[in-house]
Amino acid sequence: MTVNLSTMENEKLEIKEMNPHDDGFMKEYTVTNREAFEVEDSENELRFVMGGEDSHVFSVMNKDRVIAAVTLWKITESRAATENIFCAADYRNKGITSALLKYVFGYLKEKGYDVASLTVFGDNQPATQLYFKLGYELEGNMLELHYETEYSNIGF
Repeated sequence: MTVNLSTMENEKLEIKEMNPHDDGFMKEYTVTNREAFEVEDSENELRFVMGGEDSHVFSVMNKDRVIAAVTLWKITESRAATENIFCAADYRNKGITSALLKYVFGYLKEKGYDVASLTVFGDNQPATQLYFKLGYELEGNMLELHYETEYSNIGF
């Protein structure tokens, strides 16, 4: 299903479910993904994450350009992950990611899911604020230890 979005510049943006095995889409996806996260993901890694039977990727498209995207996959019969959410810098703060996520929530509800989960870095305040505004609730915290060359900070 395609949903039309219009920006203030009167561009025609569309929300579409995309095929992670489409080479043209994946090239555009990785460009916007890299710009948004400042991390290089390989196309093979992304295809693996997005390639399962219960995995989907929805994108906001401007012709062939990926403007925003969310990847989702089944965790349990009632819970789905909504991950790798991003929006191109020049399209942020225009309601595009909100519209995309609301569309995905409708899709998930239609498929019988009750819960949409995600992870977000704690210092990503704009994303965290958006997720709370859309109804996500904090369920827990994850702590990580990143080993350094010298372990003096942890007593080694």
